[in-house]
Amino acid sequence: MQGRGSVAVALAVLVCIVAGDNSRCEYDTCSKCISDASCIWCSNPNITSVAVKTGVTLPQCINKESPNIDKFKEACKDAIYDLPTEVEKEQPSPETLFSPQRVKLKMRAGESINISFNYEHRVNYPMDLYCLMDGSTSMSEFKTLLSSVTQELVAGLMDITQNVQLGFGMFVDKPTLPYTDMNSVAACRECQVDTYSFKNILPLTPDQTAFEEKVLSSPVSTNTDQPEGILEALMQVASCGSEVGWRPDALKVAVVFTDAAFHSAGHGRLAGIVQPNDRTCHLNGKGEYTHSLLQDYPSVGELSKVLKDNNLTTVFAATEDQVSLYQMLSGMLHSSSCSDMDTSSNIVKIIVDPVKDRIQTITLEPQTSMPGLTVDVYTRCKGGAVQKGNTCKEMLMGEKAEFTLDVKIEECPARDQQNVTLNFELVGHSQNLYLDLEMLCECRCEEGKDFIANADICMKQGDLRCGACECHPGFLGKNCQCREGDVNNPDIDETNCINPNATEAVVCSGQGKCECGQCVCNKRPDPDEVIEGFYCQCTNFHKDCRGNNGEICSGHGHCDCNECDCDAGWEGQNCSCSTDTENCKDTEGVVCSGHGNCICNRCECQADYEGKHCENCKFCDEKCEEYKPCVECLVFQTGTYGAACEDQCSSYMVTIISDMTKNYGHLCSSTDEEGCRFFYQVKENGTVKHVWAQDKKECPKVINPWIVVGGVLAGVVLVGLLLLIAWKVVTTIKDKREYEAFKTEKAKAAWTDVSMKVR
Repeated sequence: MQGRGSVAVALAVLVCIVAGDNSRCEYDTCSKCISDASCIWCSNPNITSVAVKTGVTLPQCINKESPNIDKFKEACKDAIYDLPTEVEKEQPSPETLFSPQRVKLKMRAGESINISFNYEHRVNYPMDLYCLMDGSTSMSEFKTLLSSVTQELVAGLMDITQNVQLGFGMFVDKPTLPYTDMNSVAACRECQVDTYSFKNILPLTPDQTAFEEKVLSSPVSTNTDQPEGILEALMQVASCGSEVGWRPDALKVAVVFTDAAFHSAGHGRLAGIVQPNDRTCHLNGKGEYTHSLLQDYPSVGELSKVLKDNNLTTVFAATEDQVSLYQMLSGMLHSSSCSDMDTSSNIVKIIVDPVKDRIQTITLEPQTSMPGLTVDVYTRCKGGAVQKGNTCKEMLMGEKAEFTLDVKIEECPARDQQNVTLNFELVGHSQNLYLDLEMLCECRCEEGKDFIANADICMKQGDLRCGACECHPGFLGKNCQCREGDVNNPDIDETNCINPNATEAVVCSGQGKCECGQCVCNKRPDPDEVIEGFYCQCTNFHKDCRGNNGEICSGHGHCDCNECDCDAGWEGQNCSCSTDTENCKDTEGVVCSGHGNCICNRCECQADYEGKHCENCKFCDEKCEEYKPCVECLVFQTGTYGAACEDQCSSYMVTIISDMTKNYGHLCSSTDEEGCRFFYQVKENGTVKHVWAQDKKECPKVINPWIVVGGVLAGVVLVGLLLLIAWKVVTTIKDKREYEAFKTEKAKAAWTDVSMKVR
């Protein structure tokens, strides 16, 4: 029998109110009041007659942080309605890994409660390993290999836990066209049996010899198309708990060996099989699947649900050409992984590694959720630091961990959702945590017959519940003293509709009308815009809440009573400023180079600095000469400091670089006594002076005078030769032209033969 014990809240859990100290607590009923964790209610109706100061009396609902809280408690005495948080822990059973395993919790909206659960990794954790082999002839080699390494496989598993069971099954495909041609099966020389969908050949057993023999002796077959009925077989392995032999408290692992793709839902229609897979077990006494020709293949989603419901981890060992397909499939299935398999690979490693990872990894995963309720999980693994997350890895036998649930109720849900059981599953380990949560959103004094009907204080026009009047239809007012629409009622007092804390005495803040001494706030055309508050002083659309983009709180929060309540990561009056500082960090990750503040993810620099990261010093040009001697002696071992370098430059941190195009700080350029220029960047961070210096100087080259003289003489001679050559060319061209002209004139001459007789 499990024992129970009520645990004091202060010792068992950490409780904090997250609703905020500035809650207005302007509620007119007990249930509304206690739905805000920062408020308490007084069911004594006379509390409102107790004066605090002139013209101000105590309310029935008050903030716990109010300066009048002591006077409120004194006046209300035993009529205070402040529902306490209650925690009740059940002692776990011996086989349970968590302590406690179940907690009953009562809490109010607006509270945050931390509850811790201790976990101890079980010694000799029971493990059931089922090997599901593709029974096609192409997998014969792998089947033989699996049989041959049985002893090595068991030895590897025994290193993890001594409590191991092994099982074996085979699959091919549906024994009908177009998946299987029975004529081809008959002609297959290697085929030892007709095609089948799935056979549970060896239910889970600790007998490793039986496993080895069954794997080796099981016959193979064939099918026609390339895909196999893997999902169909895996569905039977998952759903046939007693037939396969799964132990309820064991870590369940199915390893699938295949060299082909898979059929899924809809493929059965090719053979006229239209009945959807019913996700239940259909094995006969021989372990054979009987509904192969009656039901379609399951879908991936259907298989994933059954795997999850039965806490079954799957490992796909696929050949190289199919690995990418099964990696994709593993990503869609619950607690699944994929390994590459070929004839030379270590088949033991393929099985043992993922099994070891699964048994040594504990992940607490929530199975239930509801609006308005958030549960964050924190872990302390093996005595380490507390971290946000739900996983501890590499847990060895006997090691301990602590899971802490941070439960927050933002607001009260509907009445039928105020009692809920939160279920947290230890993935793959068949263990669960349970949190029975009762949300304290109702006052018992408002229920049943515990009220005064037609109470005198309610003018006999209403019932007194929890010290407040609940008016009959047609009546309103604190004491039901007014009829609806009766604006001439002498009981109406507009002074009750004026906010005493406002700078101007305006009835209902100018956003409503006073009816029977109570403000009735105006309705907005936009139903998302709300005016509320006792004096209609609050809106969720106030101009101060609008960002520069025109959106309420810049789209990064919500407007609560004229003020923005920013989402995480944003701040400012209208939530326009990001709290991120990445854009403010320099190359070394220092925010604003240490010379400014990061506001709205932009640097606001100190007076003497500028630049995106405040890296540029406005007056640092004057300081370059101050840095020069230390740069000379520390980088180049030159300069005026000499042996005193270490003492004079002890506050300098120098980094030698080759690329000065990167921006580290303010760029300086100096010249040494030999006329060499050297470049460096400087940045001050408090008393430390950072220097990034170029590794080489830029020095002018020494000129040899003989080279200059020789060059000049050579130039003069060369110019003379060029002039001489030019003169020669010009004269040659001129002579040639004159000669050509002479030849032309000569050709034009006409000579006459003259004969003369000589006597």
